[in-house]
Amino acid sequence: MASGQVEFDEGQLGAALSHYERALALREALLGPESLAVAEVLTSMSNVHIMRDEAEKAREHLGRALAVREKLLGPEHPLVALTRRGLGFTWFIEHKAQQAEQEMRRALEIDERALGPKHLRLASDLDALATVLRQQGRAREAIPLYDRALSISESSVGADAPVVGSTLINRAGAFAECGEYARAIEDYQRTLALHEKTLGPEHPDLAMPLSGMGEAQLLLNQPARARASLERALRLEEKSESRCLYGEIGYHLGEALWRLGERRRARELILQLRQTATRKEPYQEEHESAEALDAWLAAHPL
Repeated sequence: MASGQVEFDEGQLGAALSHYERALALREALLGPESLAVAEVLTSMSNVHIMRDEAEKAREHLGRALAVREKLLGPEHPLVALTRRGLGFTWFIEHKAQQAEQEMRRALEIDERALGPKHLRLASDLDALATVLRQQGRAREAIPLYDRALSISESSVGADAPVVGSTLINRAGAFAECGEYARAIEDYQRTLALHEKTLGPEHPDLAMPLSGMGEAQLLLNQPARARASLERALRLEEKSESRCLYGEIGYHLGEALWRLGERRRARELILQLRQTATRKEPYQEEHESAEALDAWLAAHPL
């Protein structure tokens, strides 16, 4: 189990799964198939499958873990809530929001009864439920949940805790989806300041709040500010191993440059993105697809 966790933390998912599968076989042989130790391994295995976008396999393991935990601990135990939240996430990544919301709400209800209304675990439950609501286009309903999550986190672990930054950036996204771009920028700025303090000014994780802030500044017709945010975001994202935000940042930077009259540089940047663009993938922003980039280039001739 420990070796699997190390491999998982280092992104070696195949090796992690091999360790977990061996641990599962050993624990089943020693303790039987219905033990809490077996449920623990199943949960760890589900995390690997989630990282691989294998939601159905993850849900299979979590369903088995849930049955064991409900039988041995009862349906109102916090470990049951944690398992239900994991199940909700498997539905979320498949864009099955109704099932996801059902599991997330059940997890929140269990934790609130078991742990009390101000326990730190509730902040994660509230954040997860709010994000599911946003997937359904219900950002306005999500904002009060983020507000409550922030209040719990800040009172429990302080305003500089990583969990605070995570909820802030999620609330910023909800504000942006509601058209409240100035409020979104405030949350992105708070997140940026927190990350700079805890991670340093050159950490790749700063690219996310900078990217969101740049997009919101564009929507407020502030291209000069957007360019500054997005250029810094792009430079930091280049240091990231995944570079998963690179296309999104580049697209918005191209638009900012165009509006500022730097048209040749804007087209060069969009052309560079187009060289590696493919058809739209499940987690790809719409404007990053080959079709969207072609449309941008056609609409912005020199």
